[in-house]
Amino acid sequence: NLYWLSQNTSDLHKHYIQTADIDASSTAYWDAGAGFSPIGSGPPSFDGSYNGNGYTIDGLTINRPAMNNVGLFSIVSNATIQDLSVTNVDITSNGSVGGLVGSFRQSSIISNCYSSGSVDAPGGYGVGGLVGHANQTFISNSYSTVNVIGYGKSGGLVGECAYSTFISNSYSTGNVIGVYYTGG
Repeated sequence: NLYWLSQNTSDLHKHYIQTADIDASSTAYWDAGAGFSPIGSGPPSFDGSYNGNGYTIDGLTINRPAMNNVGLFSIVSNATIQDLSVTNVDITSNGSVGGLVGSFRQSSIISNCYSSGSVDAPGGYGVGGLVGHANQTFISNSYSTVNVIGYGKSGGLVGECAYSTFISNSYSTGNVIGVYYTGG
């Protein structure tokens, strides 16, 4: 169903509830090794809601070193993502990359979410363990243990925050490597 959602752009405004844990380890072999195609790589972006219902997506692989806005969700605008864990992610991108969301925009909300694994964009900007780039958004009660490698604007939880992004009761514990504007 996640594959279906990533391929059906006409349904990105709807509301989804996950009903079981998902083993995504087979994504390492999809699309000639490029892995999973992020949801909402658009246009259009994802502007619905996704309730993980306390379940996990484990072993997601995305290997798209020339692509920006990469994560389980590519671009999210005016949307809600809640109660979801993405564990053991292995994501490589050009920039604006996170374990859960690549680019998180305009009044979107993430709550009660968790990420683990690795996110790698050694020449890129906006590289985060949970979210790559956040703009006018809300993140609460969430955390990341992702190991992050980026060039600039890299962070353990969020790579780059812009324009009234609010983060509360959230943290990161992964390692972060970057050249400048790098933090936990």
